[in-house]
Amino acid sequence: MIGLLALAMFVLVGSAVGIRLVHTAALRGGGSPAWACGLGFLFICLVGYPLSAVSGVGLRACGDVDLALGAAGLVFTAAGLASFYVFTLVVFRPRARWAWAFALAAIAGLGASAFGQVGAIAAAPPAMPSGEASQLWTRVTAALSLTCYAWSGFESLLEWSKARRRVALGLADPVVANRILLWGVHGVAVTALNVFLIGLNVATGEHMSEHVGPQVVMAVFGLVSSATITLAFFPTEAWKARVRARVARPA
Repeated sequence: MIGLLALAMFVLVGSAVGIRLVHTAALRGGGSPAWACGLGFLFICLVGYPLSAVSGVGLRACGDVDLALGAAGLVFTAAGLASFYVFTLVVFRPRARWAWAFALAAIAGLGASAFGQVGAIAAAPPAMPSGEASQLWTRVTAALSLTCYAWSGFESLLEWSKARRRVALGLADPVVANRILLWGVHGVAVTALNVFLIGLNVATGEHMSEHVGPQVVMAVFGLVSSATITLAFFPTEAWKARVRARVARPA
C-alpha cells in the first residue's frame, strides 16, 4: 500500500510536469526538448500507467485482462520511455552518431517488448497469471527503462559538473545548474527503483511486493523522484533563494 501511494504521487506529479512542459512547447516555443520530456511524462504518467493498471496486466489472470486497455497502456508507456530517450539524445548528444544508434535501437526494442507482452498474454491459457505469461517481455521493458533513466541521470550529472564550474566563475545561474542536478538525481532514483523492481521480479516473480520492507524501499525511491522533478520544474521562490544563497555564501 505504501509503495502504491508513492507510485500514485509520482503519476500525479509526472502528469503535472508533462502538462506544463507541453504547454511551454506549444505556446512558448520550448522546442524539441520540451516536447520530448513533456510527452514522456504524459504518455507514461497520465495514460500508460493508469491504463495498464485498470486493464489488469500483471495483476490478473490472462483471461481476465482487458487486452485493448492493456495494449494501449503498454504502448503509451513504451512511447513515453522512447520520448525520454529522444530528450536525452537531443539535449546532451545531438551530434553523436553512437547516441543516435543507441536511442533508435532502444526505441525499437521498446516497441517490440510492448507488443510482445500483449501477444504473450493473448496466447497464454486464460487461467495463467498475466505477469507470468509476459515475464520475459516485461523484463526486456524493465531493462530498457533502467537504461533510459541511467543514461539520462549520467548525462545530467556530467552536465551539472560542468555547470557548477561555470557558476563558480559567475558565468551561469545557480538555479539552472541546480535544476540540472535535480534532473540527474531523478534519473538516478528511478534507475535504482528499476534495479530494485527487476531484482524483486527475478527473486520472487512479483512485479510489486505486498511486504512492508519492499514497499518502503519503493516508496523512498518514488518520493525522491517526485520531489526532484517537482523542484526541477516547479521551484518555489524560497528554494531558488536558498540555492542562490548557498552559492553566495563565502567559503
